[in-house]
Amino acid sequence: MIKRSKIHALLLPCAVIGAFAASVSAQEASSPRAYDSFPKWSEFPPPPQDVPTPEQIRQQVVALKARSDQLQKTADALPWELKAPEAMAKAANARIDPVLGAPIKNGADSAAIESLAARLRARAEPPPVAK
Repeated sequence: MIKRSKIHALLLPCAVIGAFAASVSAQEASSPRAYDSFPKWSEFPPPPQDVPTPEQIRQQVVALKARSDQLQKTADALPWELKAPEAMAKAANARIDPVLGAPIKNGADSAAIESLAARLRARAEPPPVAK
């Protein structure tokens, strides 16, 4: 009984490995291997040559931060007149030329326009009704 279990212990892994090898060889014969389509090292592009150094990148970041700080100082120096909007509107309206800011005068008053509209409505005919 002991001999039989030792034989089974040796034969079982061999049978599993043999079955796996047979299925793998059947797959290889029927389809190309997946790793055959991978690019070769010779097909990769060369590394870039004009990459900035870390020191150059640091200098660019410092310069950009300085420009940002200067822009913030300029924006902070602008006068913001939000306390009295009426006074601001009055000052803006005073700068506008009254002739150019006046409404267009076309010579017709509202009574003339209404009478024209009434005459046009009286002459209008509705579209024919489809039968």
